[in-house]
Amino acid sequence: MATAVKALRPASPDRTFYPVMCLYMLATVWIGFYKSYFGAGMVTAKLPTTLVHVHAVVFTLWMILLTVQIGLVSARKVRIHMQLGLWGFGLAGLMIALGLSTAIQSMKRGMVPPGFPPDPRVFFVIPFSDVVIFTLFVALGYALRRKAAAHKRAILIANIMIMDAPLGRVGIAHGIPVATAVWASMLVIMMIYDGFTLRKIHWMTLLGTAVIVGAVAVRIPLAQMHPWLAFADMLKN
Repeated sequence: MATAVKALRPASPDRTFYPVMCLYMLATVWIGFYKSYFGAGMVTAKLPTTLVHVHAVVFTLWMILLTVQIGLVSARKVRIHMQLGLWGFGLAGLMIALGLSTAIQSMKRGMVPPGFPPDPRVFFVIPFSDVVIFTLFVALGYALRRKAAAHKRAILIANIMIMDAPLGRVGIAHGIPVATAVWASMLVIMMIYDGFTLRKIHWMTLLGTAVIVGAVAVRIPLAQMHPWLAFADMLKN
């Protein structure tokens, strides 16, 4: 009888929503980095430095791990998901270190994409803030790993934040509004999903949206002020 009741129990909509969101982000990464990395042969791609190559490999591994982890939960292999998650948080720590190192190295090379103020110290605020917010929500995901709803949303928000990198390439090719719309749509989809399934917006979704929108709104103006420029000079030297 218990088995029959379990079989009749409706599947959680999370088992569809999170795989779909993962596919959306994977498509974003593939499109954004196809020309410079995936389509260029990955290990044979002409990236600026070895550090950028290592960063690209670890970033790719992170996206693969995210896909596996979401698949494990959807398949109800929660124990394996939790065991693998500990390694995942270690990989996240490596991503944070590599993200900061790569951003500092790019600033030293004077890298500034089209459409940004010409000072590389100003552009540096983009990858720096991405890493800081990614770190914040990965840490929240770890702290709340026993609270499934908050944990899943925290990890999703952390990944949405670093979509800034592939979307930056899309923005250069097709116009900044397209990149911004895709990025914003991920947060909007989360809020709509919360509304339909919870009849309210989960506090983690609200927090993530507020932090990301707030950061995007203020980071370039703040980065043109003396305190930020002095901070960037300190890291640059």
